[in-house]
Amino acid sequence: MGKIIVRVINLIQGTKFLPSINEYYAFLDSLTILEESCVFHIIIFMTLTFCVINIMGALFANELIKFFKLESRFPSLAIFFYLRLKFQRYYLIYSVSTMLFFSIVGLFMNLLILATG
Repeated sequence: MGKIIVRVINLIQGTKFLPSINEYYAFLDSLTILEESCVFHIIIFMTLTFCVINIMGALFANELIKFFKLESRFPSLAIFFYLRLKFQRYYLIYSVSTMLFFSIVGLFMNLLILATG
């Protein structure tokens, strides 16, 4: 794992701020299948964590609005609060479906790696 971090740091320390896409391909080609699966898992878990934080933020924001009675304190923002509640269902559906999709893809990739040895 330390070798991977050193390789990434060496890529970033080049003359360019962001390496070209060919350097990323060369870096990914140099990894073993286990290291590639580790990178894949890191990306999946970061996405899942982001979705969970978004869901928690959406749900706890409602509690904060109710606790501080923001609708009555700021009537000019009441329309915004109403629209937020109206679209919250779609936002939550999107976040949950994203989490399910990445979980299924991650499970499929794990089974594929397990089957190939």
